[in-house]
Amino acid sequence: MRLEKKIALDAIKRMTVAGNTFLSGGLLEAVRIIRSRTAPFNEVASVLLFTDGHANKGISDPEQLVEAISTLNYVEQPTTYSVQNTFSDKDLDKQNTTVVNTNTNNQDTLQDYPFTIYTFGYQKNHNATLLRRIAEYSKSGVYFFIEHKDSIAESFADCLGGLLSVVAQNINITVKVCGDNEVKILNELQKVEVIPNKEIIVKFGDIQSEESKDILCEIVVPAIEPTDEFYLLEWKIEYFNVLNLTQKELFIKTSVARNNNTPPEININVDMQYNRIITAKALKEAEEARQNRKFDEGKQLLEAAVAQLESSVSVGTEYTKQLITDLKQAIQELGTRKEEGSYYMQNVYDKHNKQRSNFSSDVTYVTSKKAQKKFESRKKDD
Repeated sequence: MRLEKKIALDAIKRMTVAGNTFLSGGLLEAVRIIRSRTAPFNEVASVLLFTDGHANKGISDPEQLVEAISTLNYVEQPTTYSVQNTFSDKDLDKQNTTVVNTNTNNQDTLQDYPFTIYTFGYQKNHNATLLRRIAEYSKSGVYFFIEHKDSIAESFADCLGGLLSVVAQNINITVKVCGDNEVKILNELQKVEVIPNKEIIVKFGDIQSEESKDILCEIVVPAIEPTDEFYLLEWKIEYFNVLNLTQKELFIKTSVARNNNTPPEININVDMQYNRIITAKALKEAEEARQNRKFDEGKQLLEAAVAQLESSVSVGTEYTKQLITDLKQAIQELGTRKEEGSYYMQNVYDKHNKQRSNFSSDVTYVTSKKAQKKFESRKKDD
């Protein structure tokens, strides 16, 4: 047995149950350790937080806790911590672009974390909002809802499969308009508006092999004379390439033809991503309504999203069909008026918002590495 594993097992054996969930204490200690590691700054690293209870000791407010994570200046116990463009892994070493048509709270600065935080809420007694917010703050981490013990191994396998296939980290995408155009990012992503409607920096934590991240833009353009090439946006993509340990930059310009010979046409891929944005927004707003005991309002939001997707041009695609299925399941969960409905909606919202799988039975965003790890976990159970 490796020394590190023995130390971990011995520490677990010394733990005792005291009836408290000191979630913030454990999480901040893990963050302190991982930030003080001597490994290369850009080595793939992550904190995995597993809990089956509500935080009833230390920090329990989501915003206070994520602030403590970012600053590590919060005192707990006697301890002081001081401290679409569609972009996929296939584009890492080439300039390739597809014109696609990305709201979060405005922040003056955003932390560039060299690690992610994945959160796992087990069964029916945890704070899904807190766990999702923690994972959300690290940009690429996601919240897993584990309803049954049989799903524990596969959920961890999904997470580990992703971590073992990270190809780029610290991804910053600068979106800048050409000329008098104006742009609005429709996605709910971490972003900074350098110049409102003119220049925006979008921040992703990392991207895993076979993943795609789609930024949906709404662009306002001035009236002009017909032209075969009208420039819309300039893109600068900065990231650390994990495969060859180098910092990279890509520069891309996107353009369209604006003439009488170009018939209006809805791109199926753009429509699918627009449906994803609609789905994520409806799930988030319905959950907020549920938290305020406005169940009928939440149901109406979800039903309106279903109707919009069912009338879209991409309704026949498997992707949009899955979005509709997820929304209809959320309506059922909301109808029970139980806490489990919150777990489901926040879990599925996180999945679609980040385009990353986060529960054992999900196939929407599963990559081959994740599928392999899940298969291995099932073999071990057998």
